[in-house]
Amino acid sequence: MSDQPNDPQRPDGPPPPPASPQQGAPQPPYGSYPQPGYPAQQDPYATPSGPGAPGQPFPPQPGHPGHGYVQAAQPSPLGGLTDLGFTRRITPGLAKIVYLAVLVLAVISTIVGVLAAIGFFGQALDTYYGGGGLVVTGLIVLVTTPLSAFVVVAFARFLLEYFLDRASAGRSS
Repeated sequence: MSDQPNDPQRPDGPPPPPASPQQGAPQPPYGSYPQPGYPAQQDPYATPSGPGAPGQPFPPQPGHPGHGYVQAAQPSPLGGLTDLGFTRRITPGLAKIVYLAVLVLAVISTIVGVLAAIGFFGQALDTYYGGGGLVVTGLIVLVTTPLSAFVVVAFARFLLEYFLDRASAGRSS
C-alpha cells in the first residue's frame, strides 16, 4: 500500500475514470452488432421478445403452481369502494363485511343497554333521587335494547340478501 491519494491499490482513493470511446469517432447505427471499441446499444423501437414480453408466458417457477402466466391479484372489496367509475360490482364481497359490522354494533348496543339498565336499577335505591320510576325505566331499557338490536340485524340481513339477489340477477342477464 502506498500513501499516494490517487493510488489505485488504496481502498479509499477515487475510482478510476471510465473508459470512453474516442472523441469524434462515428457511432454504429441502432440495432447493429457491437463492434470492438464501441459500447453495445439497443434499438429503442425494437419489440421485446422472450419470457415476460407481451403475449409470452413467464417460465414456470419451481414450487409455484400455474401455467407460468402472471395473474392479476383480485382487488379487495374495500378497495372497490374507491372505484368512482363503478366498473366492477363489490356487493358480494362487501356484504360479509357490512353484516359483520352490523352484528358487532348490535352486540355493543345491547351490552350498553344492559349496563344502562343496571345503572337505572342501582339509582332506584338512592334515597334522594331514586324511586319506582327508575325501576320502570330500567326494565324498558332492558327489554327494548336487545329487541331493537335484533330488528336491526334482521333488517340488515334482509337488505343484504336483496342486494345480493339483485347483483346476481344483473350478472346473469
